[in-house]
Amino acid sequence: MTAENQKREISKYTLAVFLQTVGSGITMTYMNLFMTDYLMISAAAVSTTLLIAKLLDLVMSFVTGPIVEGARFKKGKYVPWMYILCIALPICFSLTYLDTNALHFPVVVRCAIIILAYVGYGVGMSIVMICRGGFLQLMSGADM
Repeated sequence: MTAENQKREISKYTLAVFLQTVGSGITMTYMNLFMTDYLMISAAAVSTTLLIAKLLDLVMSFVTGPIVEGARFKKGKYVPWMYILCIALPICFSLTYLDTNALHFPVVVRCAIIILAYVGYGVGMSIVMICRGGFLQLMSGADM
C-alpha cells in the first residue's frame, strides 16, 4: 500500500467514525424525547428502562471483546462481523424507534422492546468499535 493510499484509507476511516459518532449521539439523545413525548411512557419508566438497558449493555461490552477476538472466519477476523452488522445494526436501531402505541402493548412490554433494541444496538456498536480498532492496527502497521 502506497503512502497516498494509506492516507486515503485512514481519512475514510476517520470520516466514518466521526459520522457514526455524531449521528448516534444525536439520535440517542432524541430517544428520551421520543419515548416520553410520542410513546407517552412516563419519565420514571423511561429512566428505569434506559438504566436497565445501559447496565445490560455494559455487561455485554465486556463479553463481546473475547467473542470477536476469538472468532476465526475464512474472510478474516473482522470483515464478517462488519457484514453481519450492516444488516443487524439498522434493524436494532429501527426497533428502538418502533411505534409501540399502534401495537397496544402494555408499558412493560413496550419498555422490554426498547431494552432489547437498545442492547442489540449497543452490542453491535461494541463489535464495530472492536473491528475498527483491528482495522486501524492493520492500516497503520507497527507504528500507530
